[in-house]
Amino acid sequence: MGHDAAMTISAPAVNMAELPLVPPFMKPVAMNDFKMAVAVRGQEAELTALSFRMFGGLAKGRGKVVAGSDAPPFDGTVSLEGLHLGTAFRTLTDAQVSISGAADAYTTREVRMGYELAANNLLQQVLWSPLAAHFQPTGRILFRFAPQRLRGIRVVETGSGIEDWGVNELRIFSESKELPRAPEWRLKAHPNPWDVVHAFDNSPLTPWRAYQRVFAGMFVEVDMRRPELADSVLLECACDVQGLRLRLEGRGEGEAWRALDEAPLRWHTEPKEAWKRMAAADLKALGIDFLLIDDWDHYAEDLRKNAAAWGIRPVGESGGSRLYRIE
Repeated sequence: MGHDAAMTISAPAVNMAELPLVPPFMKPVAMNDFKMAVAVRGQEAELTALSFRMFGGLAKGRGKVVAGSDAPPFDGTVSLEGLHLGTAFRTLTDAQVSISGAADAYTTREVRMGYELAANNLLQQVLWSPLAAHFQPTGRILFRFAPQRLRGIRVVETGSGIEDWGVNELRIFSESKELPRAPEWRLKAHPNPWDVVHAFDNSPLTPWRAYQRVFAGMFVEVDMRRPELADSVLLECACDVQGLRLRLEGRGEGEAWRALDEAPLRWHTEPKEAWKRMAAADLKALGIDFLLIDDWDHYAEDLRKNAAAWGIRPVGESGGSRLYRIE
């Protein structure tokens, strides 16, 4: 209608050699499971969704461009999952390519690189939480409501747009006393249900995270299996507490979900020095015994100078990297 338009393209395979361009590939390459959606609204063109499989991995992207705007001409994000680098490099060049890093193929130890898997991303976030402002769980969101017996508690995101949402701890209170977590509690989250336990493990440094742009309908939920008297819920998070649009919902035995509070209090606390030793203890509990830190890492100097405060001990160094044992 008018200057607005929408277009969706999908194909089981797109052969790059058949496109009207000169690709930088030395061998024929195909994009499989290709899907693209574009929306045009006035002067704004938005790539709402792009995904395809190539080199054994999955590529996703989105972005937008605004004609005649003072802002940068293009704004967007691209993610790559499971990319086979060897296959990609052999397609792009016949030169020898080397990548530095831990030689995990040449050791009997399990080496977990922070960027390789979501589970490893969690470990990396725990390690840098004491120092990296965007990982520090200083955010507080407090919901208050009339005292009542509830079996279920759910925090629901009603807005959209910000980059990510996470909950480091969800605490339920009655008369200023926290309800102790119980083994029979049943936990749920959408998306990323696998990590929801980290929002209830009593460690402020291990979070549940959505790992994607926030959308309406995200939630973290607990079923306490029996009605418990409660009057407030506190979220501890490393998040944009002002940007989130959260609603607290509850339900009694046999009841439907209903809103309890949509105007929570929001504030930030100060980081704690004790988080350093806590981070090392959390990593130990998650099965990590050693830390291999490159000297060029942004936070390497703090570990080197304050090893005792972290609860770690240097045991060796080589090639610009240092190995620490978690005590």
